[in-house]
Amino acid sequence: MLHDGIVDILVDLGVDRGEIEPAVPIREALGLDSTEIVELRLEIKERLGVEVDLTRQADFTVAELGDLVDAAARS
Repeated sequence: MLHDGIVDILVDLGVDRGEIEPAVPIREALGLDSTEIVELRLEIKERLGVEVDLTRQADFTVAELGDLVDAAARS
């Protein structure tokens, strides 16, 4: 799933909107470093009101991140 809130956050972190696709890995393909991953987690918490663990695996696709946000919002 391509979550609009996540797309907006990624764009604000400097990712080109045209590069953001569901199957794209956020670290490998979009080039987010460890500092930006922390910023991403904090922005998700602030803007979307949920906490997600971005350390449980080496990389996430944009769709997997959307699924994590949706699952956290349901719990």
